Amino acid sequence: MRKVFLVWLLLSAGLLVGCTADRKISQPTQLPRERCDLPVWEIGDYWVYRVEGGKEFGWRVADVTEKLYVVGPSSSKERRLAFDKSTLEFGEYAGSKDRKVPTFLDSGLFFDFPIFVGKKWDRMISGETTRHVAWNYLMSYRVVSFEEVKVPAGTFEAFKIKQNQKDLASGGEAISYYWFSAEAKNVIKCEFGTSYGAWLIKSQDYELTSYKVGKAEDQKKKL
Repeated sequence: MRKVFLVWLLLSAGLLVGCTADRKISQPTQLPRERCDLPVWEIGDYWVYRVEGGKEFGWRVADVTEKLYVVGPSSSKERRLAFDKSTLEFGEYAGSKDRKVPTFLDSGLFFDFPIFVGKKWDRMISGETTRHVAWNYLMSYRVVSFEEVKVPAGTFEAFKIKQNQKDLASGGEAISYYWFSAEAKNVIKCEFGTSYGAWLIKSQDYELTSYKVGKAEDQKKKL
């Protein structure tokens, strides 16, 4: 699970502590032809990804509580993770036997379901690094297209989401792209684009190699 946690920390721009958030949402006036509502995960669902370079990481849904999806390995000795059921935002689970709600970290991708082509949303996040250096980022998102995407796990119809992270202090921007599939109920591909400062990292692009999801309702609706 260390690999999983490291990947998410990279998406978080590294070792961040604490956060506050404020979201602004704007939507097209016309109804979208395709959209993806909040997915429903089930115990036993899993996703495995391959990072550029060959390393793999992944997670399996081990438990579903009132507010959380708890994911991780079957071994109770390793740290499990949690996702907020109402947003799919990522957080660290203190331990497999610790039932308290985790403190949610700022993941690289903040969803705002339903998603559809043309939708935009923003989020302001603030906090500090482990060295107590304050930071303020404006995270801006736009669903740019709905397209067919081929990854090792198969071919999917997916929503391409552009993420722009702007450092309000330096003015630097980091751009990434994510492809979300209603069929897989998760991100199936990620490509890191431009970066700056702490974001100047080795390529961590990744693709879905295998997955399993339950037969919940179809999340992609054609209106």
